[in-house]
Amino acid sequence: MTFILIFACIITPYKVAFFDPDDNDKAYEVISILLDLIFCVDMIVFFNSAYYDSDFKIKDARCDIATYYFKSWFITDFLAIFPFSIFIGKPD
Repeated sequence: MTFILIFACIITPYKVAFFDPDDNDKAYEVISILLDLIFCVDMIVFFNSAYYDSDFKIKDARCDIATYYFKSWFITDFLAIFPFSIFIGKPD
């Protein structure tokens, strides 16, 4: 995941800064979709992973895991994979 995050943090700003938005780069689109799928799988794994609470007791109940995830990283992870371009559209 670290490699994928570093890749996404370098390639995306580079693409936005130096390439024409109307350029249909199929390789970049495929890589972008694959990255989104990997992040989506990571969210699913996180929803199914137990964690330790502040007393170092393992929490493995699904309700506890979901509550913990929603209070911690869910919003960030969701916004990272949300397809804004579909809803915003391309500028004229």
